[in-house]
Amino acid sequence: MQPIEVTPIHPVDYSQAAALFVQDYRRLREKIPVLSRRMDDMSWVESQLERLFNQCPGLAARQDGQLVGYLGWYIVPGFRGATRTGAYVPEWGHCAAAQVLPQVYQTLYQEATTIWTTAEARSHAITMLAHNRAERDFWFWNGFGLLVVDAIRPMRPLEHPAPSALIIRKAIPTDAAALHALDVEHRRHYTQPPVFMSPLQASVTSTQEWLEFLNQPENAVWIALAGETPAGFIRFDANYINGSAILEGESTVFICGAYVRPDYRGHGAASAILDAALQDYAGRGYQRCTLDFESVNPQASAFWLRYFQPVAYSLLRIPEWVRGTEPL
Repeated sequence: MQPIEVTPIHPVDYSQAAALFVQDYRRLREKIPVLSRRMDDMSWVESQLERLFNQCPGLAARQDGQLVGYLGWYIVPGFRGATRTGAYVPEWGHCAAAQVLPQVYQTLYQEATTIWTTAEARSHAITMLAHNRAERDFWFWNGFGLLVVDAIRPMRPLEHPAPSALIIRKAIPTDAAALHALDVEHRRHYTQPPVFMSPLQASVTSTQEWLEFLNQPENAVWIALAGETPAGFIRFDANYINGSAILEGESTVFICGAYVRPDYRGHGAASAILDAALQDYAGRGYQRCTLDFESVNPQASAFWLRYFQPVAYSLLRIPEWVRGTEPL
């Protein structure tokens, strides 16, 4: 067989690239049928690729004249709240034929890093489908580490009873101030050991914005109360658009915030909050619940993996040296 050749991707390649990705996505969906059919749609994937490649000089990998892989990315200033610019590859922005996967990704990544260096992208990040162990091994051997997990579950209740000392209920507008105070603690938690994340810009930053969120009919915040004291919350958004595309779809609600105060952890508060919300959304016809979480947050990881199944992993590499810069 001929060696793999990397060239700029062209519009005539988009349909083949979309077909390559959809084939891989269907393998994942065979294992996790609750996933949305959105990425089964080659026209949808092709339209996403067209928008992506209008913004970046994407790459195609060919062997014996056939497309066997592709790679596209976004250049993102201030990636993940840090001062660095990042190159980010979404889960549908890349794929490689299984029989030549390591060779394809090696040639694509080598060419892409030259372009990323010119763009002063000092962080390299990629989201990949969770079922592909060979791909995960490739990125691991090239210096990437796990950072974010996208996960899903059917809207099946847990049947988890609430702890007797807690009251579980849906938040109401008069809870907005208490929720804001809890969220300040929640955001601070991410900067502490062992998580060490960049300080997050809160998606809800004031009591007024919490109030506006609660007034959206398909949104909800479920809370646990110890007497009059809020012990924790989980925030559900039916219109969330800032997560990975693999989590989006009709009849889906996204968890975009969760926190239990330290004194109330380990007693079933979070499970009881989640169970109550799942029952509520199931009764309204929702089919799936999704979320993403940082793998470097050990308490959160342990909790979510108990109830949710990973569908995608986001990996990060921060090179020690980038041409033309001081050591990072």
